[in-house]
Formats: sequence, C-alpha cells, structure tokens
Amino acid sequence: MSFIGSVLTPNDRVVVANKPGAGFALDLANMLGQRENPLLLLDNIVWDDGEYCPVFSTDRFDRFARENGKSLEGKVVYIVSVPSGTFSKQDLAMRNLFIAFGAKHICGAEGVVLVSPDLFYSAEDRSDRTPLWVDAISSEHNLRRLKDPDELAKMKGHCHTSLAYATFLKAAGVDRVINLHNHSSEIMRAMYHHVFDDSSAFVDIYVSSLLGAYVADTPLLDQSNDGANVLWVCPDGGARPFVEAARKDSGLTKSALAVMGKKRDKAGKIIGYELVDGNDYFDPDRGVRNMDVVEPDDRIRSGKTMALGCGYFCDNGQRPRKWMLYSSHTNLAKALANLDHPSITDIVVLGADPTIRNGSRLAHKLSHIDAIAPVAYGIEQCVERGLHPSEAFSLAQVREHRLLSYEPSPFHYSNF
Repeated sequence: MSFIGSVLTPNDRVVVANKPGAGFALDLANMLGQRENPLLLLDNIVWDDGEYCPVFSTDRFDRFARENGKSLEGKVVYIVSVPSGTFSKQDLAMRNLFIAFGAKHICGAEGVVLVSPDLFYSAEDRSDRTPLWVDAISSEHNLRRLKDPDELAKMKGHCHTSLAYATFLKAAGVDRVINLHNHSSEIMRAMYHHVFDDSSAFVDIYVSSLLGAYVADTPLLDQSNDGANVLWVCPDGGARPFVEAARKDSGLTKSALAVMGKKRDKAGKIIGYELVDGNDYFDPDRGVRNMDVVEPDDRIRSGKTMALGCGYFCDNGQRPRKWMLYSSHTNLAKALANLDHPSITDIVVLGADPTIRNGSRLAHKLSHIDAIAPVAYGIEQCVERGLHPSEAFSLAQVREHRLLSYEPSPFHYSNF
C-alpha cells in the first residue's frame, strides 16, 4: 500500500463518520487537519424501508475528482466508528462494511482505515477450534486458552465473531484497523495478520503509558515517597502485564502491586475473588488500609469484576483512602449497581465513548482521559508512518507530544 511509510497531508485524508452527531469524528478530523465536516463528506442515508446506503458527497468540495468511479482516487478514507446510544454495535459494524466497500470498490480510494477505539467483537477472540495462527502466540495464558481441550470446550458452538468481523472487513476493502487497548491484543494481532496477510493490519494503541502518566500527575492520588501509599490491583492475571507496564510508567517505584484471581462455580460463573500474588511492596497485613488503590482493566461490562476486587478488601473492614477504577472501554449504564460501591471513590475512563460523558449517578466519581490526541497521533505515526505502537507511545513520546489530557466530570466531588 503506497500510503504506508510517510505522514499524509490533510488533502490526502478523508475522515468520515458512520452516524449523525459524531462529535468524536469531528474532533479527530480537525486534529488531522481536515477542514470539511465528516458529516458533509458522507451522507448516511436510511431509506423508508429501513435499508442503509452511504453516499460520498465529494462533488461539494474542490479537492475531489469529478470523474465517475474515481472521486476518492489518491485518498485514504478513515471511517470513525465509536459506540452510540442510538445505534447498536451490529448496526454500526454493518455500516462500516458498506462504507469501506463504497470507498474502495466504488469510489476508487487508495486506502481505507477503520478507526474503532472500541473494536467491536474483540472479546469473542476464540472458538472451540485451535486457530491456524496459534504458532504466532507466545504468552502462556493465551496459549492455554487457545489449545487446552478444557478451555476450548467452554467455547463449544460459539461463533468466532472477532474472526468473522476481521474477514468481513478485509473483504469490504479495509486495509488497516486502529483501536485503543484491545481486550486481546496478542491474539488479535496474530488473527489480523493471518486474515489480511499483513503484520501491520491491526494497530493497537496500548495505553499503559497514558495511564502511568495520569497516575503520576493527577492531584487525586498521593504520589509522595515514590508512591509508597499507592497500591495497584490487577483484577486478574490477564491484566497483569498492562498494570505492571502502567506502574512502571508512573515512576512510582515504591508502589505496591496485588494480583487477584477469580473464583468460579462449576458452571464457570464468577462467585468471588482471592489474592494470588503481590510484589515486594505489598503488605498483606496492611492490605488497602489508608492506601490509594488503582484498579485498571481494559473493559467494564457489568462492573461486577471490579466491584468484587474492591469488596474482597473493603467488605472485610479495610478502608482505603481512595479506590480508583480505570477502564479504556466502559458500559456505565449497565454497571451502575456494581460501581456504586461506597468504597469506590473514582472512575477514570478513556473518553472515546460519547455515551458515558458525565452521565448517570456516577458522575461525582467520573474523570475522563482524552482519546482524540492519542488516536490522531496513532494514525500519523502507526498507521501512516508504520511505527510500532510500543515505539510511538513510549512514556517519553507521551510527554513530548503532550498526548495526556484529562478532566474530571463537572459534577466530580473534587469540584465542590
């Protein structure tokens, strides 16, 4: 693909949105230098019978060719897809396919990139078959999930929806997919490499450096004495690499770390938590007493996992000074009951989901880390220039390019 290898100019990019009211797409387009409103470049038409048809409205603007079938020739189309309170993920996923097909196969675009900070279907990263790309997997945790007969039996009959979606995207004309903090980054990289025959097809912005910088900077936590009063809690073993990376990037060298494990019944349902490991700074006798606790995870669905981690300590009489949850992808509407635990003082979210902006009765706990600048930087450095995300999003790069921006909800307790 000729658009890989150098940062494109604003004239080369076409940023569009798959639904109306797309503020994230508008902000991203502005940061990438696009003058046109994404909603004016693409009409998301729904006919009277409910069928969807995207129409590129390029004749409105001088920078596009007028010849039929070549209106997007020489352009790279960025389809911005974020969750919606109006449209289901299934609706938006199908729209992405139609937009990509129209851009590449009808209008002649040079490249098509799906910008999906919360990439749909990522949690369904396996089925009951060991995948063809298993040799590309190195972590013991993922190898066990993909090869162990007992693990595979848990997925018997499950449609491998992440594989299906990747296959559909490739067929529709998508060349690259960029997302933030994927639920299963190693597996998804190997899978997209297999489907797209391209090792760079899947770009995952691993946001540990953003979280580490936030924990180091926020006035909500006590960073004194190199973080001696800070405790990082891993909700399970799968989150440990991310939490350890964020702890390192925070620079809080004396901060403690505890790793939790899920207790399940015979049916596999989570029924509780247990402490399985800790670093040298973790004091089991002190636990979380008067500590500033940070519990990160990639995704909050029901909030039960995070609440169980808090309850393991706090429901036994231990009281932290702060308990801060972090999640890159959050469904607050369905997590209200669990996240309203009285010991949970703060919920920090990566602000790529417009459905959670300052909403709900959790607003007094809510803070947002901006996702626009990291996504725009990831497009320029990782999608276009071809840098690996680990290089582009090192702590030094986050600091140098000022990629960290955050603010509490207007209703956050710190404002009163």
